[in-house]
Amino acid sequence: MKCYRAIDIATSEVTGTDEESFLKLPEYLYMLKLANPGTIADLETEVDDDGDERFLYLFLAFGASIEGFKKLRHVLVIDGTHLSGKYKGVLLTASGQDANFQVFPLAFAILVTKAATAYRLSDYKEYFNKIRGSNSACIIYLTNIGTGQWSRFYFGGERYNIMTSNIAEQLNNALGEGRGSPITELVIFIQRMMTRWFNARRRKAERHHGTVTVEVDKVMTKSMATMRGTQVNPISNWSCEVVGKFGAKHHVMLEEKRCTCKYFDRIKIPCGHAMLAADRLGLPYELLVGHWYKTVAWRETYAGLICPEEKPQDVEIPEDISERILYPPITKRQAGRRRKTRIPSTGEFPVGKKTKVVTIRCGRCKMEGHNRTRCQNPI
Repeated sequence: MKCYRAIDIATSEVTGTDEESFLKLPEYLYMLKLANPGTIADLETEVDDDGDERFLYLFLAFGASIEGFKKLRHVLVIDGTHLSGKYKGVLLTASGQDANFQVFPLAFAILVTKAATAYRLSDYKEYFNKIRGSNSACIIYLTNIGTGQWSRFYFGGERYNIMTSNIAEQLNNALGEGRGSPITELVIFIQRMMTRWFNARRRKAERHHGTVTVEVDKVMTKSMATMRGTQVNPISNWSCEVVGKFGAKHHVMLEEKRCTCKYFDRIKIPCGHAMLAADRLGLPYELLVGHWYKTVAWRETYAGLICPEEKPQDVEIPEDISERILYPPITKRQAGRRRKTRIPSTGEFPVGKKTKVVTIRCGRCKMEGHNRTRCQNPI
């Protein structure tokens, strides 16, 4: 425990204490918005019994992310992960997927409320009333969109679809190193991560000269490889019947970008049947791909810049921000060393680590199953 406290003190000397980090937060957010036009950084607080202003939640969305999301498929994955710092909290993320099948972070939220994770109706009502008392506008919004959209208790669909949650898990893993930092340092960590990602992906998209992105091209190549032995029978200038090697038939309508296998209809990437039909009719495959899978959309997604905050000495900060005193939320942590990994929820089955099987080989006779000390084989 003494070693842990020594590490905690050394970290505080470098990054400052958690309490100091909350004091710096309003000024930092103001400078961050100046450096990144279009950025939304809303800080919500509450006043305690002593009249002190305390942190409630923070919402952050960079202007470049907002503009880039317009070029993506409009599918959002919302997920949350617990903060491992001194004060209890949850880091929520909203992310999508870009044209190259990479995670695209859109927005972040740091909060202390528990309404969204309540399983029981009594818990839901308790936290919902707390939100109503602190922010009436938020309640109106949550009511209008429907409780099934944000409350675990009222959610009627499948909550853990592996086809959509992988995006959020990738983002949570990338944020793992910063989740134990003080709040301002956590926001700085997010900004630096976003700057690196946007810059690297912008350069990668500019170097790529194909009509579709790298990963989409791989998907199309793989689909085409499964079509060996397939026969194509033209029906019209835009329609074909595709007969598989074992007699399965599919009707491809290229003008409508449809196939009876339904893959083309839903994914908007041509299936193997559609590509064979296009090849027979003399049409390029790229015409069949949805716009958000093309290199043009990929480049436009990362066209915006995410810059570091402005320097305090170069900015005239308003008095209401520079003189604002923000206190941390009133939370109580369990005594002892803070956990780095969370406890699995009820109904969630943790995946155990695979043990590596080590084969023993004798250095004398080179046979398996024993070592040279116990070797009895003649040489």
